[in-house]
Amino acid sequence: MDTVNSERERLRFFGRITAAATHDLKNVLAIVNENAGLLEDLCALAERGQLTPDRLTHASGRIREQVKRGDGIMRRLNDFAHSTDHDASQVDLGEAALLASGLCNRVAKLHETSIKVEAETSTSVTASRFEVIRLVCGLIEAAVKATGTSGGVSVTTQAGPPSVAVAAPEGTSVETGPLAPLAESVGAEIVSSDPHHVAVRFSGA
Repeated sequence: MDTVNSERERLRFFGRITAAATHDLKNVLAIVNENAGLLEDLCALAERGQLTPDRLTHASGRIREQVKRGDGIMRRLNDFAHSTDHDASQVDLGEAALLASGLCNRVAKLHETSIKVEAETSTSVTASRFEVIRLVCGLIEAAVKATGTSGGVSVTTQAGPPSVAVAAPEGTSVETGPLAPLAESVGAEIVSSDPHHVAVRFSGA
């Protein structure tokens, strides 16, 4: 039975991505709140003439960093939410790979690994953008789980034929069997040159 293409699985994926993003946003707000408290303490020191400007600069810099981080999380989540706007459209595989890797950052951190993307943004296919992102996220998550703490995961795109490849460190094995029906539903197939290297290859642009 094809469960990966069920509405329940689509909803679970949407919920999983949203939960991860909002969890990261909560961490951002917690750090901003912590530094706001620090600024209050520094104001008290300033009233007593015991404050050096560098401490203010450091605290305000940390707040700016977290605002930038939060903005990135919100942009990705907004982009992901709009991926459901059309049943089929021109999907830039480079942009989809970048978005999928960003959405999977929390999973990578939980497995103490990282994701590196090298994308050709001129490669595009006609498909459901939501399903393409779901498929690439599935490949990345499978590679992350196979990788563990043994190294990083790399994501690349190619123009001919249009494809997104995901590689875990040599010696690992990426299990993608459950994703085959999803690949088929977007006009693609999953191919593998080695157990640690898998790709979703589309039939045409």
